[in-house]
Amino acid sequence: MKVRSGKTFLLSSGTYIYVGSAFGGGGLGKRVARHLSGCKNKHWHIDFLTVLPAFKALQVWLAPGVKIECETAKVLHRTCVPVPGFGSTDCSCPSHLFKAESLEQLELEVAGELPFKARGR
Repeated sequence: MKVRSGKTFLLSSGTYIYVGSAFGGGGLGKRVARHLSGCKNKHWHIDFLTVLPAFKALQVWLAPGVKIECETAKVLHRTCVPVPGFGSTDCSCPSHLFKAESLEQLELEVAGELPFKARGR
């Protein structure tokens, strides 16, 4: 998959978790709806992933009103495999996209450490 900057990311099939924030206009609801939409202008790295035919959102974890994007990435880095440079161009994190063994593994190892509420899709 190639993103707007021309950088290419090679992703194998599997379960991934993306960490993002939504403090701009429209708020969290509009940002999540935009990312889950298949028809949009591609601006952020995640936009290039969510328009792929194989993409399927299984859950959205929300932490409204708190800025914990980088903190969450650090927690995920301990238990998941980062995709270097994905979604973290505006911070010092190595990545904001991680591959997990499974959704169940992710829920067991990470969910209790962060103030998220999982929402099925």
